[in-house]
Amino acid sequence: MNARTTTITAIVMHIAACTPLEPIAQQTAPTSPPIIQARNSDTDLLLARFEATRALSKDEFKAEVASVQRRFAATPTPALRTELALLLSAPHAETRDLPQASKLLEEVMKDKQSSAGLQNFASMLFGHVSATARQEENLLSLSQRVKEERRRADQAQGKLESSTQQLEQKLKDEQKRFEAIIAKQEETIQQLSAKLREEQKRSEDLQQKLDAIMKIEKSLIERQQPKETTKEAPKDASKEPPKEPK
Repeated sequence: MNARTTTITAIVMHIAACTPLEPIAQQTAPTSPPIIQARNSDTDLLLARFEATRALSKDEFKAEVASVQRRFAATPTPALRTELALLLSAPHAETRDLPQASKLLEEVMKDKQSSAGLQNFASMLFGHVSATARQEENLLSLSQRVKEERRRADQAQGKLESSTQQLEQKLKDEQKRFEAIIAKQEETIQQLSAKLREEQKRSEDLQQKLDAIMKIEKSLIERQQPKETTKEAPKDASKEPPKEPK
């Protein structure tokens, strides 16, 4: 492919150097590139015309392609078919159409009215266009694969982020639930502690009352004991002196 491209470029540079061309960009209206004298071959003419289109703007190039398409529709000669294929295969052009260019070149190669030089040029350009189409197809396929892998990576990243968010939310929920349990336990402990203090206070009050009662009972007992000891002992009848007889 590189050898063919180098050959085309060398012919173009040779024709451009030998034949002065009027800059088409300076024309007031888009017209066909200047026609080279008849002494040049069809291939030389095509390459010279194509080289002249390099000075055109995008709009002027589109107009030139449309002009060649009209002339080809009116007179479908092998030279116009090849020229149209050459324009449709131009790189970075909005009118670029490699499948259509390949189809036109195949028709030139099969056309018996085509000159040998034109067929050879069409064959060489066809190989270049086919190789370029395969490269672009491979690049497109690779680009699609990269986009697909990127889409999958984005989906995986999205799932990972979603799972992470769900896990973080679960952890937050569990933490809240644990904190609620701890708070409930602390509240229960506080209630039990309050009840225990109340029971202790009640027990102390009861003990104080019981001590007071016991103290009163002891005091009553102590008061009763001296009275019993000071009472006179009952007289024993057997110890009384016998009465005298009357």
